[in-house]
Amino acid sequence: MDVSAGNFWKDSLKIEDFTLLYSDCKAAINPAEAAKIIGDLDEGMPGYDVKQYFGSQPNIFRDYDHLTIAREKATNATVGLLGSKWFNSPDVTYLYLWTAMLSEQARGSTLLRSIFFWQLSKAVQEKTVPPMIVTKTYNPMVFKAMAMLFSMIPGARFYPELGKTHQDPEMVALAKRVVALLCPKLEVKYDQAVVVGGQGVLAPNFFPEMLPSSGLPEIEELFHKNLTRNDQILMILEIPSTCADAVHLLLRRRRRKAAAMSM
Repeated sequence: MDVSAGNFWKDSLKIEDFTLLYSDCKAAINPAEAAKIIGDLDEGMPGYDVKQYFGSQPNIFRDYDHLTIAREKATNATVGLLGSKWFNSPDVTYLYLWTAMLSEQARGSTLLRSIFFWQLSKAVQEKTVPPMIVTKTYNPMVFKAMAMLFSMIPGARFYPELGKTHQDPEMVALAKRVVALLCPKLEVKYDQAVVVGGQGVLAPNFFPEMLPSSGLPEIEELFHKNLTRNDQILMILEIPSTCADAVHLLLRRRRRKAAAMSM
């Protein structure tokens, strides 16, 4: 545990060459700790404007409900971050994956996946299996990661379906409920799952002009055909209550795997 950060970090987990730190963000983060996180990621993600992203959202470390970072054991540099937040209304509840970042040296590893599953386990322990996991992004790799998670939960549904001219009307209706709570002032093209201006409204220059490739032609086509640099793709993983046991089983397996990796 990083004692220099006071009581902000609530738990830690060692995985191979990394240490994961978790916070429920109920305590205030030490300004020096926030500056280290931002500075490390800015240095480790050349071509990305990390400082602009966090600068445009100065309260973000307080507004997350769950925050996980990864630090490289050898250097103590922050090389990964995932921040999420619960959205609730009488009409809809979901866990929103707000920020996902991974330094250049950690790409190609399973680190981001480990961060996600540990944070999901924390969210489930604190509240419940999310009825939905939602995110929006300009990064094809995030779409690939969400699609992979969908494939691991029998009975789940995913929006958008690739290669479809028109999306399933039930999922479009669900997407409209998500948007009404998440970004009601933004235009959304629901059959393409495009949030118009979704990237530009926060950090228009965050991503480099050359995007990382997912390696899957159907995902690349979705992004390159439908997005400008200021837009995002909306993704929804719906997890019906009948799938809760499958999620708990998946998380137990991931915890056992993480325990083995820490030995």
